[in-house]
Amino acid sequence: GYVPTLQELDDCYHRMTKAGNRPKIFLLCQPHNPTGIVYSYNDMKRMIEWALSKGEDLHIVSDEIYALSVFPGTIMTSAAQIMKERCHHETDDEENYLGN
Repeated sequence: GYVPTLQELDDCYHRMTKAGNRPKIFLLCQPHNPTGIVYSYNDMKRMIEWALSKGEDLHIVSDEIYALSVFPGTIMTSAAQIMKERCHHETDDEENYLGN
């Protein structure tokens, strides 16, 4: 299935910014609808790190409504899991990993 590259994400972000439409939300759909792709842990981490590198003005929204509808044996990585790991490594404050 299709997984956007960092170059594609950058190109899209810069096209929108250049047109005067600075992106405010980076929407992740995991598992993806309608393609059904389940992004790997590494793909999710790479996309989230990319979005975070754009600064506080770009919010990450993760639509995981189909998380429990994957085939047996499929590993579905949540964006919250990656954010929790990231925060834990940076601050050891697991209670604040979602910005609460």
